[in-house]
Amino acid sequence: MSANWPRVLDGLEHHLAGDGLLILDPPASLLGRLPASARLFSLDYSIWSRLPPARREPFGTDLPEAGTDTVLLFAPRSKDRLAWWLNRLAVTSPGASLWLAGANREGGRGIGGQVESVLDVPPRLVDRLGRASLWQCRLPVTASAHRDFWQVEQYARLAIHSLPGVFGHRGVDAGSALLLEAAAELTIAGRVLDFGCGAGLLGAVIASRGRPDALVLIDSDALAVASARRTLQANAVAGEVLPSDGWSQVSGRFDWIISNPPFHRHGQPSLDTVSAMIAGAGDHLHSGGRLLLVANRHLPLERVLAEHASAVEETAASKHFKVLLAAGFAGGASLPSSRPRTASGGGR
Repeated sequence: MSANWPRVLDGLEHHLAGDGLLILDPPASLLGRLPASARLFSLDYSIWSRLPPARREPFGTDLPEAGTDTVLLFAPRSKDRLAWWLNRLAVTSPGASLWLAGANREGGRGIGGQVESVLDVPPRLVDRLGRASLWQCRLPVTASAHRDFWQVEQYARLAIHSLPGVFGHRGVDAGSALLLEAAAELTIAGRVLDFGCGAGLLGAVIASRGRPDALVLIDSDALAVASARRTLQANAVAGEVLPSDGWSQVSGRFDWIISNPPFHRHGQPSLDTVSAMIAGAGDHLHSGGRLLLVANRHLPLERVLAEHASAVEETAASKHFKVLLAAGFAGGASLPSSRPRTASGGGR
């Protein structure tokens, strides 16, 4: 089980009184219980869009640089992303009191060492409650230099830019590579949507091959949106990158939807996101439009696709992944006959 966040918040309540409180990346279970005077910030568009508009900071990667006396950060599972948070806070809120809450099963017990290694300040362990660890320190008074967390991977002569915690930050994954191999055998044109774009690999590669009429990339993570925008710009690829909670900010219809969708939610295995994507595809595809996605081989996505599409085909496979092509979402076209191809690829 993850942390009992309401219990954690109750334990913190007397430490967080007063003005000048900034709360970062609050979990969904706390959205109705956050202190009324706090300013709120989230990198997750699905969370950010549910925060009170008058109290939330603009969506993106830029933290507010004034009026912050106390910061409460709900620490991410990713150590790289925690380092990004700590560096940004040292720049934007020098001298502020920093509180960190981390789920024990997601590295909360080890936060102290990570904080000291980034800030050179030893935090104190305040408490362990609700399956979480609570830490506190004061951010260095002397503003730190902004550290460059960008990483660049080369793929098909393109430079793929990413920030910590963005899918593909540690290298191009085997599933995406398999999908791009399969996509090379197809004519992908017209309006193209990259659903859950991460660093923008799929959209950038497909656009560089075929020059679609329009390219739209969406993701719910602010660092992914920033990464995909930089990837497109660095490779002179025309396209629009939007933050979106699933289909929430998508308008118009497309000829192709491509995706390496997430199969985890809040650190737990889940088909919720991909199932919602498939269920909404028919409302966002032209008649005859197609959906191309990659998934772990053991996942029963063919059954999910068959509920919404009249034709489903496996077009490529490796030891760990499969690429599925679906059509007929809107009384549409049949698929061209082809044989599944087996390609080498690593697992993840």
